[in-house]
Amino acid sequence: MQPDIMQSLFRSAQISSQESPNSQCNLQCLCPKDHWDPVCGDNGVTYYSACYAGCRMSNRTGNTAVYYNCSCVMQPLLGLSGGSATAGPCSKGRHCSRMFLYFMAISVVTSFTLSLGGTPGYILLLR
Repeated sequence: MQPDIMQSLFRSAQISSQESPNSQCNLQCLCPKDHWDPVCGDNGVTYYSACYAGCRMSNRTGNTAVYYNCSCVMQPLLGLSGGSATAGPCSKGRHCSRMFLYFMAISVVTSFTLSLGGTPGYILLLR
């Protein structure tokens, strides 16, 4: 465990910026805004960093890091805060790439349909 790293990120701070990913569960942290190191919480939400997830403890084994006692991560079955998070963003799922293809197909069909009405309009305008 590396409590010294997590303790250095955990300090009292008053943050008044409306453009920050802070919430009530991590207001006691002084999280650096320019350090993006995403973590995936047990609840399936990707957080900006372990600090923004409110994690207080970590366990690093090789390239794998697990963060514990995260005040912003709700435990899936119990609905209580204090869940854990793993290093890296959460997976998007298999349906995400299909949704992009659907969007592109609908955009092409819509653009083509709208352009069909545009050409006769210009011809009438020119006459």
